[in-house]
Amino acid sequence: MKRLNGNRGLYRKVLDAFGQKCANADAEITTALQQGDVELAERLAHTLKGNGGNLGAKRLQQAALALESAIKGRQACKEELERFSAELQRVIAAIPALLRRLE
Repeated sequence: MKRLNGNRGLYRKVLDAFGQKCANADAEITTALQQGDVELAERLAHTLKGNGGNLGAKRLQQAALALESAIKGRQACKEELERFSAELQRVIAAIPALLRRLE
């Protein structure tokens, strides 16, 4: 809310859009890595890092940063991907309750 100057309506829209567009980002990153599309995987992780920050989801943001760094460094990133996936699913699961609180 702080980043959006307390605009509850805009925060609702951002949360809703995030839930719809990013719910499968972990699977998309996994697929990109399996197909050797490292640039796409890195870009997706980078985008989720920014989106996590915009939502105030600091643990998601940190997990996305670690994943992005591992991908960029061409390192094995199984642990980072698992951590990212867990955080993403935690945030996605919390969105309905957050939306109800903002009504």
